[in-house]
Amino acid sequence: MQLKLATDHAIRSIMYMTRKKDFCSVAEIAENMVISPCYLYHTLASLKAAGLVEVERGCNGGYRLKKEPSEITVLDVITTIEDTIKINRCLETDQFCTRDAVKTCAMHAVYEQLQDVIENTFRGVTFADLCDRQ
Repeated sequence: MQLKLATDHAIRSIMYMTRKKDFCSVAEIAENMVISPCYLYHTLASLKAAGLVEVERGCNGGYRLKKEPSEITVLDVITTIEDTIKINRCLETDQFCTRDAVKTCAMHAVYEQLQDVIENTFRGVTFADLCDRQ
């Protein structure tokens, strides 16, 4: 699994807003996080649609976190931006397998274990935790 660049931008944007604790303009986030402002608008729109950030128009407006940093996990952001975070197609909801062998495949159980570790790791890290690490 490799995360999209947009996911990295989303994580950096949430980190910036966590530290700032106030409304931030797209230009401010883009400059401080070294992200193209044009690209950032789309990412922030996705975060807004997911209920992670809010926007206020006007000269003192911008974007800010809608929830406390301790309530936003890395998994929340990743699943907002990524189409899927499953490491193999057989782990998707429909459990598609070209051999129709999900129930008998030895690797399927290994994939499930690894997927659980990945998701639990991302779920276990909040943006408050990340800011404490810096």
